[in-house]
Amino acid sequence: CDHLALMYAGRIVADDTPDNMKKAVAAEAGELLEICTDKPLQAMAILQDASYPGVALFGKRIHLLARDQSATNARIRALLSSAKISVQSIQSKALSMEDVFVHHVMALERAEQQRAA
Repeated sequence: CDHLALMYAGRIVADDTPDNMKKAVAAEAGELLEICTDKPLQAMAILQDASYPGVALFGKRIHLLARDQSATNARIRALLSSAKISVQSIQSKALSMEDVFVHHVMALERAEQQRAA
């Protein structure tokens, strides 16, 4: 497939080549970190409260976009450690099309919430 249109709620949220979509998300929001913890749901809630708006659960792993991966890694470890949540690993990963779709949907939902407020 050399061109995609991603749709959500009857609207096209992205329309480009898969590679260009991934590059655009990375340029806009940063690189992907995958976080493995012993308590992913609690960890995700803590990260959302700490102003990481693009936090999403992928199975038992948390995906988060970060511009400065080393600083973000250190902050995540400190936040979760203070909540007594064990961090098993934090790894840089390549963006998947699912990550791209989730990013666009979450951005759209944040924009709609801001308009409603």
